[in-house]
Amino acid sequence: MPMTFLSSLFLVIFSSLSYAQPGFFYANTPAPINDYIKHSKPLTENELKILVTGNSMIGHTCNSDVTYELYFEKNGTVLFRKAHQDKTFYIGKWWIKKDHIYSQWASSPTHAYVNELQFHHLMGNIYVPYNVKKACGPAGTFGLPFMVLEGDPLDLLRLKKQSKKAF
Repeated sequence: MPMTFLSSLFLVIFSSLSYAQPGFFYANTPAPINDYIKHSKPLTENELKILVTGNSMIGHTCNSDVTYELYFEKNGTVLFRKAHQDKTFYIGKWWIKKDHIYSQWASSPTHAYVNELQFHHLMGNIYVPYNVKKACGPAGTFGLPFMVLEGDPLDLLRLKKQSKKAF
């Protein structure tokens, strides 16, 4: 999944967008794209493992206009930064069960809350999350698209090495 020129251009534009309202992208996409997403099947367990393991994701949630950056380590650790600012950095756990991907964050009270998502392929390296439970938006809704990047081009592992945080 090498980064192409179009992917790079999309990333630059996508990460600089500010959404005027929650769900802006999904609410304003052409009907054929919305219809496609609604009728597409989620990625399988194997497809999810191949997609995220050792790779990064970047995008926005319906709850925020801030860019979210994630890196999924092979050992089940997930690194997360908001708005490309090193001061907002979190370490959590991730795992896959069937066609669902789960994440849990040390910043969550008592570590009890677990995000539960499915991902649907939109095009190229662009994927749309489906909120099984409240995560990137209300439960039972599709979120805004995320782009998958090969490896750790966002340099989140550097932050982990500098951080004293642990899950």
